[in-house]
Amino acid sequence: MFKSSNFTALIGSMLVLLFTGCGTAIGNLSAYKPHQLERAELMPSQKALAGQKLKVVVMSVEDDSFKIAKQANLGKALTRMLESEIGRDQSIEILDRSATVKFENEIKLGEMNGADEGENILLDSADYLVVGELKNASFTSRFVERSSWVDKKGYKHVIPAHYIYTAEVDGQLKIFELPSMKIKKVIGFSDNKQRNEDSRFLGNRVYVDNGLVNKAGEDAIHSARIELKNFLAPKGYLIGARSLDGERIIKISLGLNNGIKEGDNIVITTKKTIIDQLTESSTIEVYKVAEATVSDKIQAKSAWARLSMEVPGEMVHLGDDVKVVYSKGFMDYVNDAGKVANSMGK
Repeated sequence: MFKSSNFTALIGSMLVLLFTGCGTAIGNLSAYKPHQLERAELMPSQKALAGQKLKVVVMSVEDDSFKIAKQANLGKALTRMLESEIGRDQSIEILDRSATVKFENEIKLGEMNGADEGENILLDSADYLVVGELKNASFTSRFVERSSWVDKKGYKHVIPAHYIYTAEVDGQLKIFELPSMKIKKVIGFSDNKQRNEDSRFLGNRVYVDNGLVNKAGEDAIHSARIELKNFLAPKGYLIGARSLDGERIIKISLGLNNGIKEGDNIVITTKKTIIDQLTESSTIEVYKVAEATVSDKIQAKSAWARLSMEVPGEMVHLGDDVKVVYSKGFMDYVNDAGKVANSMGK
């Protein structure tokens, strides 16, 4: 018999081949000749090119406002999951929890009072603060009576009386820039989890299932990871180019140390100084110029990528900004469908 685990492994292998092995490999890098690029109008500094890790502070998620959440220690579960999701990115350094706790009250005060840059904020060494806020945590149950039916072949099917338990969790993640405490991004998170229980064996319904509540919370944070990863995604620069038979490949200042993988999608943008003809004031605007896919040629601090799209009328420059862009995978859409089904069946 073909086991489901075998099927899952087969699908996984097909997806790996589809997304990482198709059209990204560069056979003979030395066959590509150096290609001269114009310099960007606004070149990165030497400090920026050094590629220091992004430093992030993760606040503890409070659960005091919801009895079910507090009983299940949901706040701790959400905090652990949030740290786990952010910590997967090798280009991010999460400040140690013991060093963070003493700043939490100060940060909360700064948030409430709208602190100005540097005012009452001690975390000057960090880049961003991530605050998880719980908006709802609920647990419901529904009794379903015994039912039966006879199929076309005359076989009788019986569904015993049972309870359907549903745990729901939702909230939001606020990302603050430090030390200014300005909100740069708000990401919603939500999920629900469901299980059935045959009433013949336990009889009495369960009034709360802490495990199910925590699972819903952890999966809610997991469902928000794409938006979170895209905001905190590794940022680098275009540092070189080569060409062969009309095809150009680019070198970027992101590599294994930044968690870059073959098949990752990247966006290249350039900065331009725009002069207002009326006021003669200047502003810096960012323009997307191209997209590329990371190849199999990846080093510790750099990688080569194939240009997959160039914006008409624009061009890539030496020193342009490069950022990884993540998107949902197949299982994310499966989980989204499961959430809808659980909401309808609770």
